[in-house]
Amino acid sequence: MEKKKGKINLRLIGGISVLAIVVMAIYFFLQIKKNANTSASFISLDYSWGIGDSLQNHYSSVSGTYRYLDQRDRLINKVFKLRSYNIIYLNSKINQEDLFNIPDTLINKGDSVHNDKVLRYEMDFKYEKQHKKIVFMSNYHENPVYLERAIKLQKLVEQMVNEAEQRSSKN
Repeated sequence: MEKKKGKINLRLIGGISVLAIVVMAIYFFLQIKKNANTSASFISLDYSWGIGDSLQNHYSSVSGTYRYLDQRDRLINKVFKLRSYNIIYLNSKINQEDLFNIPDTLINKGDSVHNDKVLRYEMDFKYEKQHKKIVFMSNYHENPVYLERAIKLQKLVEQMVNEAEQRSSKN
């Protein structure tokens, strides 16, 4: 009698284990399919930031133009392109950390996108099958998960642009 119970328990545990593995595999395949933004399908990135209506700081990956206000409020213009490894790294981080899983606009209720006292970031990602534009106000605080993802995304883009700028300055 005890042998039958032992066999039943082993079969039950084995069946549950196989089922759990299948469910996890399906979940990961769905995540990969959902995050289908690959570096091969990447078209462009436009990154702007500033206060109020004038987003004077801007980078465009299509033209490679980069303009920003320096510490003395002088407008600096540079031209440099992102390299393929920048784009691969950007897409892998976006997909790995699910950074596109945020609303298109992160602004507190009652605030305005055109607030002249709050720093605003706009990130416009274009892929062959998807377009994601994110407007992120630096004073946003309503959803901590969205806030964390938006900050990570903004820092990632900023880091990538800064590295490309530094590389172009050395050449």
